[in-house]
Amino acid sequence: MHILMVGGTRFVGRAMTEAALRRGHQVTLLHRGVTDDPAFAAAEQLRADRDGDLSMLRSREFDATIDVCAYVPRQVYALAEALGERGGHHVFVSTMSVLAGDSGENGVVTHIRTMTRDDGSFVFTRATAASALVFFVLAMQCLATLTVTRRETGALKYAALQFAYMSGLAYVAAFVVYQGLRLAGVS
Repeated sequence: MHILMVGGTRFVGRAMTEAALRRGHQVTLLHRGVTDDPAFAAAEQLRADRDGDLSMLRSREFDATIDVCAYVPRQVYALAEALGERGGHHVFVSTMSVLAGDSGENGVVTHIRTMTRDDGSFVFTRATAASALVFFVLAMQCLATLTVTRRETGALKYAALQFAYMSGLAYVAAFVVYQGLRLAGVS
């Protein structure tokens, strides 16, 4: 499989790139060139700033595109436009600004604070923010940690147990925090 990794030299992108190379996939890295790591010698390197010219992608074709550094919607749109139908299955690890929509001049924090449901109530209240914070602190979100658990124990069941336990604990704790704050009159 030929995979385009956008920003795949650090953090979770690095782990994904290493795993793809280990499994024998053909990897093309699109990055700014800040990290020049010999571990990626087997990958084709395309150096570009995603906010700049992406025309080098117009004549290329990939089975999958994994984007781990999209910070604002225009970056997602620019990559999609540069690839057209040639990007294959597109997966991206996002930030809140991409999920919450383009906030323009006001900034993502102001946009999130003013998001409303159909009935006019705010999406993010003190209670929902506190419960989300508790959930994200406790939930097992790190794929690299689960991978290390599987590798160190030699069994997938321990990584699955770790994921299920931490996710369940996070959900219950977030639920208790949310309901507790609502009962205390904090909305």
